[in-house]
Amino acid sequence: FSTALILSVAVGASQAGRTTTIERDYVIIGGGSFGVYSAIYLKDKGKSVAVVEAKDILGGHTETYVDPVTSSPINLAVIYFQTNQVAKDYFARLNISTITHVPGSSQNPTQYYNYATGEKVSYSPSPDTGSALQAYAAQLVKYPYLETGFNLPSPVPEDLLLKFGDFVDKYQLGPAVRTIWNVAQGFGNLLEQPTVYVLKIFGLGVLQSFTAGFTVVASGDNHEIYDKAATILGSDAFLSSKIASVTRSNKGVEVKFSGPNGETKIKASKLILTIPPKLENLRAFDLSNTERQLFGKFSNSVYYAGTVRHNGSLSFPIENYDPAAPFGIPDGPGIYSLSPTGVPNLTNVKYGLPSFVPPEEVGADIIQSIEGLSLNPGEVSLAVLKTHYPFELTVKPDDIANGFYTQLYNLQGTANTYYTGAAFHTHDSAQLWQFTKTLLDGVVV
Repeated sequence: FSTALILSVAVGASQAGRTTTIERDYVIIGGGSFGVYSAIYLKDKGKSVAVVEAKDILGGHTETYVDPVTSSPINLAVIYFQTNQVAKDYFARLNISTITHVPGSSQNPTQYYNYATGEKVSYSPSPDTGSALQAYAAQLVKYPYLETGFNLPSPVPEDLLLKFGDFVDKYQLGPAVRTIWNVAQGFGNLLEQPTVYVLKIFGLGVLQSFTAGFTVVASGDNHEIYDKAATILGSDAFLSSKIASVTRSNKGVEVKFSGPNGETKIKASKLILTIPPKLENLRAFDLSNTERQLFGKFSNSVYYAGTVRHNGSLSFPIENYDPAAPFGIPDGPGIYSLSPTGVPNLTNVKYGLPSFVPPEEVGADIIQSIEGLSLNPGEVSLAVLKTHYPFELTVKPDDIANGFYTQLYNLQGTANTYYTGAAFHTHDSAQLWQFTKTLLDGVVV
């Protein structure tokens, strides 16, 4: 072997084993919606940041499929945004043009099929849906604090701890359930969920947006938000990264991870954690006994969003309706709905289940379910399928009653760690941007 070759191998081995150390004011774990928002907010406040993300792209649940035939963008899971001032300011900061969209204003009428049998179901929404939603709104106004987080009073109101099915029966809200179910996709068995979680995902802001309209990205590509954010963040975003250890103290935090450029160690004053706080996600963390005990109480569901390609008649929304089930809500696992994308021969699909099943099995079930519909869908194949797991973290009603969320919120700032994300509020981008801004307003001095 030549001396040059030996030296080259030696230098390469040395570099491969080397750890790059950087210092930042804030290290943010998770490059989804709220990690990215946090990073932009902090940079605009003059703080240095590092965003550590496991995927090779920013955006989290905001995923867009670009049809290779037409180059048209198709949003998969995140479709609309509530309109609030924080969202308006964020879009303006990123130079994102937006428009207002009223759901149902440009859709073909929804059809209903029992996906278990493939047969069309003779069902029409109740004429009392509007009045039932008004009755639902009358319940929401009792709990204005649900719009900003889990700042629950003590004692927690008993109605919030009821199974949602019992809450529906108590206040005769049946005609509104299908509308709520369509918004609360990915929640598992909706009627079995503690009412507080349903009131949060389908709150006053959502209800008002059904008439006033939601905000949508004018280009039709919601991932434009994260493409523009990525340009701003530049090398401060560490993608395709696997965390090796997280060490925290009252003096600061240290995060070690591996990525495309080798091993990196970040020393920072504070940590912003935005990933779902399930113990399985936090194995590399130096969790306290309190954190371990609280995070260990979370259970979750699983949500899949994707697009299917077909050459048949799927040009209208198709909801899953089980005539034998209360309010027609299928027990699952299975498809929630199919919806047109505006691109010929491409249809969006939403699928939910209570526990994790590999994507290939879910994909096979989706294709089999669609091909089994009695409407000539033609040949069906998956264009894309994305996993959202763990989704919708919840705890038992007894835990809620015993102050779980007070204890959870008391973690903020402990060992220089701050938390945001759906587990701390709800699955709603605009509301969580507001929550995150309020949190960081109190952190940055």
